[in-house]
Amino acid sequence: MIIAGSLRPTPLPEKLSSRTRNTLARSGITTVEQVMDAYPIRLLKLPGFGMIALRDIEKALFPWQQYMPARKKPGRKPKLPTDPILGSFPIVCDVAFPQEGDMNKQRDPYIE
Repeated sequence: MIIAGSLRPTPLPEKLSSRTRNTLARSGITTVEQVMDAYPIRLLKLPGFGMIALRDIEKALFPWQQYMPARKKPGRKPKLPTDPILGSFPIVCDVAFPQEGDMNKQRDPYIE
């Protein structure tokens, strides 16, 4: 019969890179059971722990699975400034002002 808590914690495998092991140790995670409890969201929130370290853990401990984070939805478009007199009509300026010297290049077709 197995009594809860009688099992020894499993230390992290040597297959993990030293950077990953050190990052986990700084956060107090030193056993495989702690990694399994924190996988994947809490691990990714650890300082200095990113996708490369997560892939290292998956390769060593969970070779049959790979966490794929959800893509962020694009943000809302910023509101256009509105004219205080006209109200909700946005202020839009699509007029291209000629640069110095452009006046000679652009001729009115009706004045020739």
